[in-house]
Amino acid sequence: MMTQFVQDVDRINYTAMTNIKAGDIVEAGALHGVAITDIKSGEVGAIKVTGVFKVAANKATTFAVGDTVNFNAGKAVKTEGKALGIAVAEKTNGQDFVTVMLVQSAGK
Repeated sequence: MMTQFVQDVDRINYTAMTNIKAGDIVEAGALHGVAITDIKSGEVGAIKVTGVFKVAANKATTFAVGDTVNFNAGKAVKTEGKALGIAVAEKTNGQDFVTVMLVQSAGK
């Protein structure tokens, strides 16, 4: 059998293990994305796995364009957690979000 196209990869279907609200960051193994709509536990919904998003961060944390952005305990962080993406705009002290381009890992 030849390789068969299945779908574009800007979003994937995800079965929620808990209730998820639109805009929540969802971790699915090595993948992560942003819920497009609310998804009730046990139901299937779409998560966006590409794009640029504003993500909550501690006001004191700074990011330069090109910095790796991780995600831990509901916020963008520099060192803990899992890799989320790359900062595409400077985040200065006092701002409560960082603008992040999602970058998927290969699970390594």
